[in-house]
Amino acid sequence: SIILVQDMPTPFIHGRRQNASAAPAPHTVLSSTLYYCLLVALHILVFHLHPSIIVDAFAFSSPGPGLLLVPSITTTKTTSSIRMSASSSPSTSTSTSTSTFAINTKYKIQPKYKSEFLKVVKNVATQESKTTALQYVVGQGYPDDDDDDGEKNVFYVHEEYKSQSQYDDVCKTCEQYKTMKQFFDTENPFVEEPTVDMFTLCHDYDGPHSSGQTIAETSSAAKEEEEVVEVVCLNVELCIHPTLRQEFLECIRQNKSGSDNEPKCLQYTWGENANEENTFHFHERYVGEDGLSAHNDAPHFKVWEEFAGEGEPFRRTPVVQKFRELL
Repeated sequence: SIILVQDMPTPFIHGRRQNASAAPAPHTVLSSTLYYCLLVALHILVFHLHPSIIVDAFAFSSPGPGLLLVPSITTTKTTSSIRMSASSSPSTSTSTSTSTFAINTKYKIQPKYKSEFLKVVKNVATQESKTTALQYVVGQGYPDDDDDDGEKNVFYVHEEYKSQSQYDDVCKTCEQYKTMKQFFDTENPFVEEPTVDMFTLCHDYDGPHSSGQTIAETSSAAKEEEEVVEVVCLNVELCIHPTLRQEFLECIRQNKSGSDNEPKCLQYTWGENANEENTFHFHERYVGEDGLSAHNDAPHFKVWEEFAGEGEPFRRTPVVQKFRELL
């Protein structure tokens, strides 16, 4: 930047003491103008040679008595075109730019569009499960989510991809996804706007594909072992006060570790919202109601209940969405 220092009691121009009451000589004005031009040229040269040097905006007036142009250059190190302030940077990092990217979505559909909705969504699920997606779960709400006419028209989707960029590619290239979006745009089948929660996993990916099995194979194997009962799923949102972040993370990590060892827990996935710090999302899958009950009775879940019951750890009321897996 260029700092302007005006109305100095004993002004200096180029280091020479001047008489404040005297009119500036032509050569003085000329030399001051040349000095200013040299400074501008210097700033331009330095900026082009060193892009990491930021030259702040400056104001100026015509050179004259009592004006001293002082160059001042501020340097900064940046790693991207967007600089994050310290206040907006997460205090405890739980993910990276390459973390598994996940989405929980809730759809409430008009009854007349139910069949067409399921058709287009299942087409996307079938295609993505075979190709790009790490996981694509479609489920239907239980009676608590029924519409007035008794039809269960609330549906849930859970998706996982290796990264957000991979998900973006799917939106651009998957023909089944384009067909689904066209259906949404032209028919507007919703009773209310879908709820979409995007988040990055706070742990290594350990879903169905991590063992080399397809989603269908994993679910089928689990069901066969448990005499073919339905898979009960939960999508959960928890908004934590920043002051309790570290305590929350420790509690949930312990809960996941215990859940992963439960015989009837098929999946316990959790991560932080991609756009809102200290907002966390979960996707859980259990073999029938017995599996969910066993989870709720487990010692590690009791530790979570103690944390949730002490004081008021939540910024907003927790959201728990329960549904049965369709595919």
